[in-house]
Amino acid sequence: MARKCIAAFAMTVVAYDPYVDGAAMAALGVEKADRLEDLLARADYVSVHAELNDETLHMFDEAAFRAMPPHACLINTARGRIVSQPALHRALSEGWIRAAALDVFEVEPIGPDNPLCGLDNILLSPHVGGLTEGFMEASAMTVADTMLRVFRGERPENIRNPEAWERTKQRATRLLAGG
Repeated sequence: MARKCIAAFAMTVVAYDPYVDGAAMAALGVEKADRLEDLLARADYVSVHAELNDETLHMFDEAAFRAMPPHACLINTARGRIVSQPALHRALSEGWIRAAALDVFEVEPIGPDNPLCGLDNILLSPHVGGLTEGFMEASAMTVADTMLRVFRGERPENIRNPEAWERTKQRATRLLAGG
């Protein structure tokens, strides 16, 4: 991530990891912060890449968000429980930070009743970091099977917009007839 930020965006990258020494970070062009609070105080964007353990559970709590400048943005693609969602909601609602982007959540999948879904300064997406070759193959087979069903005029099993089925079925039938 650091290499991409430096090469693509000419960013100054500061990282906090108590288990990586400063020389290793410097070799990548990264400045090491000695304390998380030091990093948070000066970061415009904070991208979380920690593993979830006893040390990182709710590492981003109200104190962490209050340590960030109000223009800062949080990005969490690591593990959902590293960020306290109630604390994040409060930080975004009250303007402690500007925005956040998450693809992991404390409880997954995230439901429409989650308070974060009501905010306009957050991006929420499904986590795709765990895609395996087997998953990709099964997904491709599901897509292929669904397309074949449609072309046979059969309603797909997992249709999300059933109101569009009749129009789609007619279009697929015309395509198969060569028109």
